Amino acid sequence: MAFELNQIVPWGRSYDEYVAMFSLSPQDLEKSLLGCGDGQFDLALCSHLLFLYSGSLDLGFHINAIAEMCRVAQEVRIFPLLQLGSTPSPHVRSVVDHFESVGYEMDRVRVPYEFQRGGDQMLRIRRSSGDAAGENRRDRPTATSRE
Repeated sequence: MAFELNQIVPWGRSYDEYVAMFSLSPQDLEKSLLGCGDGQFDLALCSHLLFLYSGSLDLGFHINAIAEMCRVAQEVRIFPLLQLGSTPSPHVRSVVDHFESVGYEMDRVRVPYEFQRGGDQMLRIRRSSGDAAGENRRDRPTATSRE
């Protein structure tokens, strides 16, 4: 049975759920997490917003939000990859294509957490090894300049 979304609702989660949904290892938990400087942080996490609300948030929003996370972190992880109703988000393929085209490494990773039936994958986005400081990212196209 499908349901209708009238507004975006933040989902509260526990520490253990975040560890599972992003497959965070003990080494990951020792890293600095999301902050504000270019490439200053090791890991940025986004849960239950991008892809989940694909019916309300367009592709441009997804690309711009992910680009900003990539600006401040060496690695970005997004969970889940399904939209509400447990159907695949129509934005995942386009997001992957966009970020691969500008040099990011993209991986779909199965995690030991399932929020929705079939929703046990996250998207991992990493800077290419040749761009560890992120200096080439500022000149890369965003959703608005790519059209």
